[in-house]
Amino acid sequence: MSDRLLAELYGEIERWRPSQVLLSGGEPAMHPRLPDVVRRLEALGSRIALITNGLLLKSFSHEDLRPISEVYISFDAPDRESYKTIRGVDGFARMAGSVEFLKSMAVPPGIVARSTLQRDNVANIPELVGTARTLGFDAISFLGVDVSTSAFSRCGSETHSTADCRPRSDGAGDRRTRTRKRFGKFH
Repeated sequence: MSDRLLAELYGEIERWRPSQVLLSGGEPAMHPRLPDVVRRLEALGSRIALITNGLLLKSFSHEDLRPISEVYISFDAPDRESYKTIRGVDGFARMAGSVEFLKSMAVPPGIVARSTLQRDNVANIPELVGTARTLGFDAISFLGVDVSTSAFSRCGSETHSTADCRPRSDGAGDRRTRTRKRFGKFH
């Protein structure tokens, strides 16, 4: 986001005076001026929430993140291997470390695990909830089920061959079959 666009945004927020501003889109923690943006929004009187993948939060100081009242961290897998499969990067430990880092703040923000349910994790909801609790998240939210697209490093993406997408002839390896048995059919 350019300086000109940020200045426009600050002006609109100052006129509108929303009770909360949610920073999201792409990865806000990659913005080179995130701490400045957070301080400016704090000065305008809005509560600040952040949606992030959680991989870069430890690159900031506690003071940089202090004004943020809630942090929503993408949490689509309960362990390292499934995280790597779903997210396409070996970042489970960094994400978990970010939760610990936020918890260590003098006044930690609310930390919410934000899970997009999709083909590779919908059968693991109990594990997602248990791991979120173990890692120290304050809450977990589930976004709509996505069981049909090639998003999240699934079939048809760069990290999966079409052979990965073919169901086994006995149906045992087909997550959709297991999911339907456990939760009913998704449309």
